[in-house]
Amino acid sequence: MSSALERRVVLVYDGTCGFCRRALRLFLRFDLLHRLELFDGSDARLAEARFPELAGADVATAMYTIADGRRYRGFDAFRRAMWESPVLKIVTPLLYVPGVRALGVRLYDLVARNRHALGCSSGSCRR
Repeated sequence: MSSALERRVVLVYDGTCGFCRRALRLFLRFDLLHRLELFDGSDARLAEARFPELAGADVATAMYTIADGRRYRGFDAFRRAMWESPVLKIVTPLLYVPGVRALGVRLYDLVARNRHALGCSSGSCRR
């Protein structure tokens, strides 16, 4: 039997980004089962030491979700994390409708590129 810690889903994000921190705090409000863990990936060496699957990942420009022994990036990370919430799980299948992923990836990347305009003053948000 797997422990609760093994079943956790980890969201690796740029902890220097104010917008990212605020967005994830809001997202955690839906984590009623406490399945999500936030991990500040702003130190790439520490992130890769804990999660070897993040080697070469662009954590400063996209959130990653580590779950099921896999890594998910950006929109896919967000979509995978939504499955952990009983509330969000209800609408998550809509994100798998054909064509939605392409739109979601574009929207996620647009927001990520413009974090500075959304309240992030970190140098990493201006890349």
